[in-house]
Amino acid sequence: LDQSTPPVGMALVQRFAKHLDVFGSVGKSTEIEKKLVGYEAGEDENVHYHNLRKESLTSEFWYGKDGEGRVRWYAPLGAEVEREWKAQGRGPLLEIDDNERDETRQALAQMFGLPEDAWFACLHMREPGFHADWHKKHPGTRHVDISTYNEVIDFVTEAGGWVIRLGDHSMTPLAPRENVIDYAVSSHRNFELDVLLCGLCSYYIGTNSGLSILPPLFGKRCTLTNWSPIAIPNWYLDDLYIPKLVRNVAEDRYLTFSEMYGSKAGWTQWQRDYKPGVEELVDNSTDDLVDAVKDIHEEVFDARALTSEEQELVRRFNAIAVAGGSYVGSRISTRFIRKYAHLLDD
Repeated sequence: LDQSTPPVGMALVQRFAKHLDVFGSVGKSTEIEKKLVGYEAGEDENVHYHNLRKESLTSEFWYGKDGEGRVRWYAPLGAEVEREWKAQGRGPLLEIDDNERDETRQALAQMFGLPEDAWFACLHMREPGFHADWHKKHPGTRHVDISTYNEVIDFVTEAGGWVIRLGDHSMTPLAPRENVIDYAVSSHRNFELDVLLCGLCSYYIGTNSGLSILPPLFGKRCTLTNWSPIAIPNWYLDDLYIPKLVRNVAEDRYLTFSEMYGSKAGWTQWQRDYKPGVEELVDNSTDDLVDAVKDIHEEVFDARALTSEEQELVRRFNAIAVAGGSYVGSRISTRFIRKYAHLLDD
């Protein structure tokens, strides 16, 4: 990293330094990269890990070689790594120690009035403002209207929790309401606190955005709503998601899951791929949004397990995903798949 202009995510880089070697430079890091990539492994160095390090420094983020030397797309490879990680009984990659937790809770109490013993859910709804110029040229499918989440907020607060809305200053402000902190538009917002909030929440309610990758690093579970596209879920197996469905306009019906995986409708994040008057992407209903949060809430607070019927519905959904060229990552929400079980059939 360039120490003269540290990256915005420096707070996260520092936490990963317990697992990774972090090299600093002043100005461009070209010479350091050449040195790390170009030298040969010494006699006392594990050649396998030496080669993996060279590979990681020269590959794009979107793909890389797996342990068998195959070039793999990052998402299904990530799901495989996560599955093996859990099978070995490994815990979260990152943690917040007791002192840092206490200090952060005290700061949140002073800044926002959040009681130090209160539980809270993080809420992050993707809007186009963060990449405004890009989305003017390439309108996407991953954005949502924050106003459609009012009943989701009500569910959390009525269950005794608080809601802390994450994001950036371009986002639509929330109307003031009890037990809700609109941190996204607050003057106190900073990336280090973003990280801490994701690591301290009881669970995270989100959409398809980069921030949704952060809470699971600390072992926190997510329920990811209005997910688009359906065929590219996050790779964290303990997270839940509900996708945006697609309506066949002429026949006035939703596409089945097989139809979605078998067309652009299952794979694209661009509005241009939906032909007006032919296919229509449909945002989640209020009921579906609340149900997705109920699912994660019951699993986190009540340790609710899936029934045998629900397990079978999830199995059928996963089989369709794999047959359609996708992979098993985050789990489809149980209330959602019960409601839309008819879309499992062609």
